[in-house]
Amino acid sequence: MNENLDVRGFLKVVFRRQAVLWMTVLVLMGTVVVGQQFQTPVYEGQVTMLLSAKKQIESPYYRDIADSRMPTLIYTQSEIVRSNPVLERVVRTLRLSQRPLDYEKEFATGWKSSWIALRTRLKERKLTHLSSTARESYLFQEAIVDLKKKAKVGNVPETDLFMISVRDFDPKAAAMIANVISRSYSIFDLEQQLAEVLLKYGEKHQAVVQLKDYISRMKDGLAQEDVFSNIDAWGPASVKIVEQADVPLEPVARHGAVMLVLAMVLSVALGLASVFAWEAMDTTVRSTEQLRQATGVPVLGSVPRYRLWGISVLTLATRLALIFLSLGWSFEVVCLVTGLWRVKADSPSGSCCYGILPILRPTKLMEVTRLSTLKAPWADVVLLVFWGLFLAGVFWVFYILSSRKACAAVNAPLSKGGFGYAVRSFGEQVHAAMKKGDRKVLMWASCHPREGATTLAVHCARYLSESTGSHVLLIDANFDRPALHKAFGLSRDPGLAQVLLGRLDFEKAARAVTKKISVVTAGNSNLSSAGLLDSQIVGRFLQWARERYDLVFIDGPAWRGSEGGRILSAKVDSAVIVVGEGRVRQEVLGAAASALKEGCSVCIGAVLNNRRFVIPQVLYNRI
Repeated sequence: MNENLDVRGFLKVVFRRQAVLWMTVLVLMGTVVVGQQFQTPVYEGQVTMLLSAKKQIESPYYRDIADSRMPTLIYTQSEIVRSNPVLERVVRTLRLSQRPLDYEKEFATGWKSSWIALRTRLKERKLTHLSSTARESYLFQEAIVDLKKKAKVGNVPETDLFMISVRDFDPKAAAMIANVISRSYSIFDLEQQLAEVLLKYGEKHQAVVQLKDYISRMKDGLAQEDVFSNIDAWGPASVKIVEQADVPLEPVARHGAVMLVLAMVLSVALGLASVFAWEAMDTTVRSTEQLRQATGVPVLGSVPRYRLWGISVLTLATRLALIFLSLGWSFEVVCLVTGLWRVKADSPSGSCCYGILPILRPTKLMEVTRLSTLKAPWADVVLLVFWGLFLAGVFWVFYILSSRKACAAVNAPLSKGGFGYAVRSFGEQVHAAMKKGDRKVLMWASCHPREGATTLAVHCARYLSESTGSHVLLIDANFDRPALHKAFGLSRDPGLAQVLLGRLDFEKAARAVTKKISVVTAGNSNLSSAGLLDSQIVGRFLQWARERYDLVFIDGPAWRGSEGGRILSAKVDSAVIVVGEGRVRQEVLGAAASALKEGCSVCIGAVLNNRRFVIPQVLYNRI
């Protein structure tokens, strides 16, 4: 990256690689939005408990607990809360193992529902091989493992309090499970006390009777939805229920707007980093200074990219696609943050989620395309495919237009715009150099195809024929990719190939297209460019052209991968190197320019074609 680190240099890199920036932002933002669609709202119920360590008897174990207050005590209790004896009672009481395998589907969005349905089918297929007893045992153990993941225990700093929190998709279920876990834990603690008392006093002791009575009442009210009274909640256990769980009103971890803002900031930062990393790895020629250093010849000028309708075809298509996607995603983000435009399950679209592009899901379209019977998210998928094919069709139309841009460029008038000014500028330099050395035959050379050598040769010939009155002959020696016959609407045959094979006279090969310009097309032949150009007839034909025309412009074959360019360079008077911006690496261009200068007597200079002025004019004038 050779750009200056000033404001213009920074903006030039950003606008030049704006596709990388846009793609990074769209991919990351799309990932976040889709990820939020796949997040099912989760509610959390919390129970606050007190570790008092006051037991029915003063055994050494409980006395140590009361006296020590070790920091690890709370952590020990948290492991007891999440132990199998406590959770097994919860699973049996609430029948968590009998929940449907697709329990989450009732609370999930449409896209997540499809994933849950697929996951459920795979799980059902796995369970079909088990017997009824084995299936129940498997589901019971799975419910315990799942409950361990959902249940968390945390201490309140500098107190004897700790909190039991449980998360579930149903707010009522979250509160109920948290309360039942706390009661099951209290029952477990009372059962441990009962075992101690039985060992010391026997079954007839009053403390034993009281503990059994309280444990029985706790078990009877284990799964009741109403909260315990304060007396029952406090109870004789060493762990007291200070505050029972209420039904949560809002889901946890639902920071959709914050996540979207952070994703936007991070995606822009990552996009800018990707832009400058891409620019640093790019060694192609993108400035006149790089062109001068790579070729070692004077730079005749830079020609801006020819724009159909004032804008490049690819840029126009890309901007339409970005506008299309930006509108859809912006509407999606607004709907996700505000909760607006949520499609109901009984709507004509059959969807119960926001969808990827809700702005493109009108009721009429759903009815016409018979998508009203599809369930979410398949209606969205079908519409995405439809709009994807529509965009592909748009790009195909623009591709056809861009393929005809060469013809439009060579036939366009040299207006007062940047393109016409650049052609006139380097055309005058070419004419001065040719006149100074009494040269007439000029080869337009390029490293790769489609760098614009044909377009520049035609425009330079048109300008010099009009401004100086010179008679110009255009010869198409690019047998691999001939283009002159397309530019002027001529047939390819007969042409230079027939001349070099001795089948056509020189005079008949030159076809006048204007009063001052004649064209020799490439013609057709089975021989390669090197085989045709390595002929003595080439020298005689060029000598004939020198005698009858003021200027002879040859559109030569691309140097990269062709030997014809090297052979032809030794038979012309001078050459001009045409380099498309961003088309060829500097080291490759340097090697090609050295080979050209060895074969050709004079290399007039180089032209940087298809130059992109990426910074908008309004912004460029203010920085």
